[in-house]
Amino acid sequence: MNSDKNLKINSINYMKLICAFLVIAIHTHPFEDINKVLYYSFSEVLVRIAVPFFFVSSGYFYIKNKCKFSKYMKRLLTVYISWSIIYFIIQLPSYITSNTSLINIAKNFIVTFFIYGSYYHMWYMVALIMCVIITSIFYKLNKMKSLYILSIGLYIIGVIGGAYYKIGSQIPILSNLYNFSLYLQVRRYLLMGLPFFMLGYLIDEIKEIPKNINITTIITIILFILEIIIVNILNLQRDIVITFFLYPLMLQIFILCLKFALQNTSFKINTGKLSSFIYFVHPLIILVLSNFLFKETLLYIATCFISTLIGVILIKMDNKKINRLLF
Repeated sequence: MNSDKNLKINSINYMKLICAFLVIAIHTHPFEDINKVLYYSFSEVLVRIAVPFFFVSSGYFYIKNKCKFSKYMKRLLTVYISWSIIYFIIQLPSYITSNTSLINIAKNFIVTFFIYGSYYHMWYMVALIMCVIITSIFYKLNKMKSLYILSIGLYIIGVIGGAYYKIGSQIPILSNLYNFSLYLQVRRYLLMGLPFFMLGYLIDEIKEIPKNINITTIITIILFILEIIIVNILNLQRDIVITFFLYPLMLQIFILCLKFALQNTSFKINTGKLSSFIYFVHPLIILVLSNFLFKETLLYIATCFISTLIGVILIKMDNKKINRLLF
């Protein structure tokens, strides 16, 4: 979508902040201790838009800015390496107490760093780095349309292997993929990450915002919810991380953010940086708080509040070294 490059799209940063709080919900399961329906609706359904939105946003701006690989990759690696060091230090005492040898510690760190992500939420950075590399290659070859078509095919394979697993597991070639030991990483990186990253390409190609986008978004939300209900009733799923209607829903949510850019409204804090910090730091906050907060909802609220408070303070400090932790 060929919008003005100088336009400040505050709505996207606000949405990223919301998604950061939703990611915390994925890892803390709020409302599970209060009401099962509320828990499932919030912590299993609504949260599914969070990580895809991060991918779409990253893909949109990377592709719109002509895939400037060196500059973008430097930022990615700086942030990933910095946070990886922090989480390695946090995990080091458990390695020491388990009497693991230095060689095995090094091997484990290298494997997790390059394949799984240096901590359980850091898989996103590995996926994003992979998306940037693949997209940059196809961009140089002038084959972006081909990559987008390929990404759609990969997404379909991913949906069949998750929400429609009972069907997908009956397909000979795909069943081997779904039973592959590293399938979770394949799904995260290629069957989810890349398709949503490349959705940014499609959005940039749209010349004009559809006039009925508000209505179609409401319809898609309804279909998204109905799909999850049907999948659960028929017990088809291995998981519902991605579904068919999640893809068009993310397309329309992002277009709505572009339509209602909110360029004349702004917080005093950079909400884009704040959402990034919250995403990276929240597992550390959870690790500390879970020692004395045993109610899921309370843990969620406290993690959101403390992560945000620390993020605001650090952003206000505007320290160059600290800023390296903010993507």
